[in-house]
Amino acid sequence: MDNILKRVVITGAGPVTAIGVGQECFTEALLEGASGIMEIAAFEHEQYNAHLAAAVEDFDVKDFLPTPKNYLDRNSELSFGAFSLALKSSGIDLAKTDKAELALIWSTAFAGTDTMNLFYSDIQKKGPRFGKPILFPHTYSNTAISLLSIEYKLKGPHMNFVSGWTASGQALAYGYDLISSGRVPSAFVGGVESFNETFFRYNLSKDILSPAVGKMACRPFDKTADGTVMGEGAGMLVLEDIDSALARGAHILAEITGAGLAGSPGGLKVAAVEDAMSKALGNSGINPCDVDCVIASANGIPHMDKTETCAIQKVFGDNKLTSTVKYLIGETFGAGGILQLHAALSMLERQFVPGINFSSRVPEAEKLQIPSEGSSEKISTVLLNNLDPGGNAVSLVIRKI
Repeated sequence: MDNILKRVVITGAGPVTAIGVGQECFTEALLEGASGIMEIAAFEHEQYNAHLAAAVEDFDVKDFLPTPKNYLDRNSELSFGAFSLALKSSGIDLAKTDKAELALIWSTAFAGTDTMNLFYSDIQKKGPRFGKPILFPHTYSNTAISLLSIEYKLKGPHMNFVSGWTASGQALAYGYDLISSGRVPSAFVGGVESFNETFFRYNLSKDILSPAVGKMACRPFDKTADGTVMGEGAGMLVLEDIDSALARGAHILAEITGAGLAGSPGGLKVAAVEDAMSKALGNSGINPCDVDCVIASANGIPHMDKTETCAIQKVFGDNKLTSTVKYLIGETFGAGGILQLHAALSMLERQFVPGINFSSRVPEAEKLQIPSEGSSEKISTVLLNNLDPGGNAVSLVIRKI
């Protein structure tokens, strides 16, 4: 039996974010250091002690729907946008493709909380007989992936990850494993998280949102950091084994060379982050010095950023080039890992690293090379982290080919 692992490449990308919709727009926004963090417009927020979010604006799902829909939850709307963009980017012709060989792997941390609230509020106020039947199917965590499968008639492996903040990182690791082991030649892999008041109030109760306004909010690696800012968005990537991609003449954006997963019960710990990164490096067959840049999961939550910074220093030593994109797009929870990989594609394509405007660095970050301004850098290999405060850690290595 042939146990040689297949190489896994990325041939399509479809980000839907607060700073840009589509990979090209997203890349240009990163180059410009454009922030999507603004005052909340979706609902009245004066009574709360946080006032900012990174919401996706100027997005009309009708531009991305093959057929009309009577109702869609915001999570599903963003999902259709990401899938449509990734499909177009990949050049795959579904009419000429065996759909039994196309996997669909999706992820979210909190799913359709907005529709859940709408549905159950009617029941609570008026009784079970008055729950709206049209809403109920849109309250599930797997609604978006199911709608995509039905719409595009996808018949391959189908998996939905609802595993907290690392959901999209785990989805990527699973998609990578499916293709590298030869079980399918292609997979659509992505994640989504939408912004709404119910979700916002939940995160306020967890005391993780920054009360600051303007540029003082969401300050990764900064001594004055006091929490993160909620973001929303979706990302979809098309993964293929390299032989399949080359056979159809696909444009290859990058290669995923390895993934690592780890966990630490009782909360995120340095050892778990260190373990995930070390596994990703080992599975890639490379040394820490071969990584040109680390895309950190850092989001302005002090204990998470401190833990990750210490782990990076343990694995890579002093002066490792490190950056993050959360200060531009916010913390997108179940979509965080996939959107960081979209950022990695931007960085590899344009050979640059986003800068972070510091007030003053935390001591743990002093030994890392964290640029204060965006800069041109020669990079061919990056490692990205996707972390959950509950203890899960996922790392992936991506390289330009």
